[in-house]
Amino acid sequence: MESSLIGETLARKASDTTNYYAAWLRRGGDEATYAVDVIDLLMAGFELAIETKDSNQPDSAATTLGTIALSTKTVIKLTLSGAKELVRHVIRPTGSTATWMHFQILSPQWTTN
Repeated sequence: MESSLIGETLARKASDTTNYYAAWLRRGGDEATYAVDVIDLLMAGFELAIETKDSNQPDSAATTLGTIALSTKTVIKLTLSGAKELVRHVIRPTGSTATWMHFQILSPQWTTN
């Protein structure tokens, strides 16, 4: 049997302020529940943000629907409403400590009225 590695690993230096953007996706309903499986981490130092915008707007016009700290080895859920046409997730560094995190962002679950 072969070993495989699921998820992604991010590492950052203490002075790193790089945001990691996902591609824009069409919203799938009125309310979304996002889940992040934080598989392992050295220490807190990242957060997940969900951004939204209309398709005719530039990326710089995106607004943040919500954020959640990725600070423990667990599955973290975030439920949001009010999305415009497009949504994406962003991993942002927090604090000023060098750290790393291995995680998996699951597909959002959408509900409609």
